[in-house]
Amino acid sequence: MRVHPSTTRQGRLSRRSLQQRGLFHRLLASLFFTLDLGYSLLRLPDERRRYDLVIYVRYLLGSAYLPAGVGRVAYRLGEWFLPEPEVRLFVDCSPEEALRRIAQRGDEREMFETLESLRAIRAACLRSLTPGWLRIDNTLPGRPPLEPVYDAIYHAHEASEAP
Repeated sequence: MRVHPSTTRQGRLSRRSLQQRGLFHRLLASLFFTLDLGYSLLRLPDERRRYDLVIYVRYLLGSAYLPAGVGRVAYRLGEWFLPEPEVRLFVDCSPEEALRRIAQRGDEREMFETLESLRAIRAACLRSLTPGWLRIDNTLPGRPPLEPVYDAIYHAHEASEAP
């Protein structure tokens, strides 16, 4: 599983920029995020050979973090340019629950980790979902947060392997 921003140099620079404030750091974070994603795409053929299942987090919906007009264009370009995934999952969570989980994490907050930003990003993601996306409600009480995600990935992967 590769999460963006990743642990590569460009991923670390993206994360560091996300922990700052202001337009300059937002632009830097976007630039390094794009470089990080590009690096991941270069590694994709090798990863497909090495692993049965390759998962990229914040692959296409990372465009939701961009200003509205730019984000829509970036999403459309991504649909056209990026490799088509077997499964598209949108792990949904209320902004309030997301903020609670962020606070529990204990790490330094990123520029988008405010209730207002989380609401805007979630709305942009929901507007971007086209047919073929599987939306998982990850706000459900009583289940570990990743359990529904693992279930959906497992069932989708099993279905894609069936004759």
